Amino acid sequence: MFVNVTKDDSWSVCSGVIDQVVGREQVSCLSLEKIMQHEFVGDTKDGGLALCLADLHDHSVPLFIQASCGASTENAINFRRELFERSGALGASATEQRGELDASCHCGGVAFRITPPNAASEACSSNYPDLLVPYHSSSSENPTDAKWWLRADNSKYLAGTCACRSCRLGSGFPIQTWAFIPRANILQADGKQLDYEMGSLKEIESSKNCFRSFCGTCGATVFWHCRTRPGLVDVSVGLLRAEEGSRAERWLQWWTERVSFMEDALDQALVGDLQRGLSRIRMEG
Repeated sequence: MFVNVTKDDSWSVCSGVIDQVVGREQVSCLSLEKIMQHEFVGDTKDGGLALCLADLHDHSVPLFIQASCGASTENAINFRRELFERSGALGASATEQRGELDASCHCGGVAFRITPPNAASEACSSNYPDLLVPYHSSSSENPTDAKWWLRADNSKYLAGTCACRSCRLGSGFPIQTWAFIPRANILQADGKQLDYEMGSLKEIESSKNCFRSFCGTCGATVFWHCRTRPGLVDVSVGLLRAEEGSRAERWLQWWTERVSFMEDALDQALVGDLQRGLSRIRMEG
């Protein structure tokens, strides 16, 4: 909900929790903020989604490697090159060398591993998500049982962005990033099958038969899952500890055609800018 800096007792509001602006309910393209800078982009290693929101229609947004008092660049195209020069070449972690990807929340109370796509990854079934087939314009059914969550010749998982009201209010942020991963490919830190009661994981039924899992200590968004597709789990991409960066592109293929549920977004201006900027992920890749 908020970020409080005790040193000077300053407060920041997570803009995703805003659900109505009195007097502006009928505005067709509501804007809640003007993005002026992106800070600590260096922590992403690959620029994250900041690259998609760096060149807006009316101004460029500087990308600060760390805090705003440090080095920055206003050219998103050159960001990865500059970051590479600062950090050196990236190598795979010991876990990734074993063929698994570590994931954990900020406090470490929820930790798990992702395994690469395999035969078990195709065992589950699911209708198409709004990311691929918008519910408002056509059916989300999947009569051919396509394994849409497997990409790049079944070597990567699909990932994308969501702006639905439930994700926004659940996470506190206007945009939520998800990777669609079969439950069979998610292991607990001890190697056992995923258990939604592991560690400090807590759960809320955010809508009928749909569940959001989060860390009960640090509050990190972890999973979304539902009873109609128990074998497939939405995993919060921000928890993945890929050596190449926050977008984990060795593991994930990002959908850059649309933001899921963009029609339901409160901050239409922000989501519109993001959708236009998603093509930069393809350029950077």
